[in-house]
Amino acid sequence: MGLKQIREEIDAIDSQMKELFQTRMELSRQVIESKKQTKAAVYVPEREQEVLETCSDKVAEELVSGIKAFFRKIMEISRSYQYAQLVEEDAELKKLPQKEGSVSLSFDCPQGSGQFASCLSVLTDSGLTPEEILAERQGDACHCRIRISGDFSVESAKAAALFVRKETEHFTIN
Repeated sequence: MGLKQIREEIDAIDSQMKELFQTRMELSRQVIESKKQTKAAVYVPEREQEVLETCSDKVAEELVSGIKAFFRKIMEISRSYQYAQLVEEDAELKKLPQKEGSVSLSFDCPQGSGQFASCLSVLTDSGLTPEEILAERQGDACHCRIRISGDFSVESAKAAALFVRKETEHFTIN
């Protein structure tokens, strides 16, 4: 099979993945509607661990870390999408600038949890720019401070801040 044909097959798979992604996000929207009514948490680490175990079952050993990273990112995007549906309900976000500006977010993450990387990823994916990052180990936690700038009037920026607030401990906006 030539390179051109391989690329055509990849393009076809990407098209299918795009359709599946949109379907998954619609289901994610339905999940948050249900969670709004029950006041259930968006982030349920046990559920995500279950998904990661299931998705990596019967996958070639050399692909396990890649498929876990792929599904972690999908779940991260899904949670961020869900948080976007909750931004108006969160009083703490009123401390964010109403337009262009910068703030410092301080929070703690369990050491080795990967939450710091997720938070940074969601913030940058939302169009915010990290200007200063400090992360230091304090016991079993990683204390983090990120100074970010950007347009906080955009829903995705507010959703990213809510993501960090809800998925970390000792969160403050300065």
